[in-house]
Amino acid sequence: MYNKGVAVPCVLVVDKFKVYIYYKDHLPPHIHVIGAGIEIKFLIKNTECIYARNISLREITKLRKILQSYQEFFQEKWHEYQDKN
Repeated sequence: MYNKGVAVPCVLVVDKFKVYIYYKDHLPPHIHVIGAGIEIKFLIKNTECIYARNISLREITKLRKILQSYQEFFQEKWHEYQDKN
């Protein structure tokens, strides 16, 4: 995946979704979850969904519960990727 011409690493794969953290992204800290025609953004601190496209509320809730166990990992990766030059 690319964001503004820069390759963005996938930090986790959950079912049919890939989780990304963009380099030098805007606050608040969040993750991008991408699947076939689906895009979701979750805040890292509480996994609140702040954006969703082409996905049901049921699927968002299921995914959110899974992602909660990775909050510390996402926080570490967020800081690592925001400090990259």
